[in-house]
Amino acid sequence: MSRQAVLFPLFAGAETLPGVGAKTAKSLEQIDITRPRDMLFTLPLTGIDRALRDTIQGVAPPATVTVEVTIGAHVPPRRKGGPARVFVRDAKTEFQLVFFHARGDFLSRHLPTGQRRVVSGKLRSSTGWRRSSIPTTSCGRRRRGICPPSNRSIR
Repeated sequence: MSRQAVLFPLFAGAETLPGVGAKTAKSLEQIDITRPRDMLFTLPLTGIDRALRDTIQGVAPPATVTVEVTIGAHVPPRRKGGPARVFVRDAKTEFQLVFFHARGDFLSRHLPTGQRRVVSGKLRSSTGWRRSSIPTTSCGRRRRGICPPSNRSIR
């Protein structure tokens, strides 16, 4: 039984893939990936759950969480290089979004007070406050419960 021609690229060397040269191919070989086909059978080690939740209550920090919030007060950094904070409220609790190196009016433009936003980021707990440090995603509207893909992160 012979292989169909459309499958031939799967059995070529790893160097035939765009962006994979001799150095990368050598690194891949260390984890038993010598052909593109081998990548199909290599499972990811971890994943990030970005399922939309109603609230951050019940989530054990540190964890990545995605929640729809109402934007509250903005608190500028107390000192140069310090974090700016934005108080937000989800369906059941209030917490802070923490931003390092936020420039100018970036936060007030992207997180206007009183507006609803979907945010996603690492949830941490510190001094009794729940905080989401450096949210990775923020969007204005819910789209089937998922934030639309973005090539820009809020930092």
